Amino acid sequence: MAYLSIEEIKGYLHEENVDAITRNDDTVVQAAIDSGISEAKGYLKAYDVDAIFNATGAARNALLLTFVKDLSAWHIMKLSNAGVHYEYRKQVYERAIQWLKDVQKGNIMPDLPALANDEGEPLTNGIKFGSNDKKSNRF
Repeated sequence: MAYLSIEEIKGYLHEENVDAITRNDDTVVQAAIDSGISEAKGYLKAYDVDAIFNATGAARNALLLTFVKDLSAWHIMKLSNAGVHYEYRKQVYERAIQWLKDVQKGNIMPDLPALANDEGEPLTNGIKFGSNDKKSNRF
């Protein structure tokens, strides 16, 4: 079983709408799911994305699953006529991206498995180091 199934997306967006947009082509739905997952993975590099996206059923993080559904739904909806709930889907897509950016920045710490070394110890301790850009002053 996959992290997110075609049936779950069809239930999330109403099967008749998905079928109308994709013209009953489940490969289009699967491509949208794959795109949504890939997009989410790009923001979650500090986490064990293999463990996260290999989880199924109740083992999945509910909030992340909702946002991956929103991302996948956006990839389906952008194929439809412009008037079909376009603004709403755009807003939930942008909300999902904002949440992923906040996770990436460390502003939000979701209950997701962190990357670990060979001994199973987390690779990150939640502390980020950095500095301001170098400035050169000339007088």
